[in-house]
Amino acid sequence: MTSRRSRTLASSVLAVAIVLGATSAHAQNGALAEQLFREGKALMEQKKYADACPKLKESHRLDPGSGTVLLLAACWESSGKLASAWGAYEEAVALARHDGNTKREKAAQSRSRALESKLAHVKFDVEGATVPGLELRLDGELIGSAGWSKLPIDPGTHSVDVSAPGKQKWSGTFVISTESGADVIEKVPALMDVPIVAPPQVIETPAKAISTTPPVASNSPLKPTGIAIGVVGLVAVATGSVLGGLAISASSDAKSRCSLSSCTDADAVNTNNRAKTFADVSTVTLIVGGAALVVGIVLFVVAPKSAEKVAFYTHMGNGAFGGSF
Repeated sequence: MTSRRSRTLASSVLAVAIVLGATSAHAQNGALAEQLFREGKALMEQKKYADACPKLKESHRLDPGSGTVLLLAACWESSGKLASAWGAYEEAVALARHDGNTKREKAAQSRSRALESKLAHVKFDVEGATVPGLELRLDGELIGSAGWSKLPIDPGTHSVDVSAPGKQKWSGTFVISTESGADVIEKVPALMDVPIVAPPQVIETPAKAISTTPPVASNSPLKPTGIAIGVVGLVAVATGSVLGGLAISASSDAKSRCSLSSCTDADAVNTNNRAKTFADVSTVTLIVGGAALVVGIVLFVVAPKSAEKVAFYTHMGNGAFGGSF
């Protein structure tokens, strides 16, 4: 009973430590996001858009907000990246609406509509589009088939990579003019099959004589290492389970107070956010713990036999009991 209580207490302490670590990381992200926002804004005032936009983009990634993405949209618009600006304005509309900031929502919506007629688009004419598992990437970003017909795109040179299982990869480039509203159709040919390579011929050689010299077994660290990693995996899985339970409990508590889609109860919103944090940390912990557990088992299984066992089996094989096996 005492051992069980000790394990439960250890799991609870580990769970709290993980949550505190996640909270600290979030605070650090917020501080860095604020620093990048200020630097990006200052660079924009100097009209150094090529340096300002990446800082504002990273600031928004670390700490999403309607104000940051609205400034990022203005930065992209000023640098001529109208498609990126339009997408950022649309995101700013949604975030401002969620925050209840009507003034910021109207400003973002006005700029978004003003850019729509100026956008360039690309249409991908993909031959063999029904090939199972076919993927199309534009400038390294995966584009679903729904976006192939009319995709807003920034001026400049762009790369296209198309791949599918069992097919040879195809790559190409195209250029979008700086002229407002310029569209382009990019044709993608059918992918060729991957050539089938014949397996090499195996030439049989006479079997070598089996040595009767006893093998020398080393003191391998694989088995104790496997045990240690397995224990860590078990602890992580237990921690993930605890956090999962906390996430479910917090989510249920938040939903019992009000509908989170239109909730004005600050405590309920905070509880729901805490439930999401628990759920995210639980998922990561379970994945890491499961992986560690598998690695521990593999190391334990593949560890070489001890010297005593090797000598025992060799002695049996040499007829120690009055006969051969």
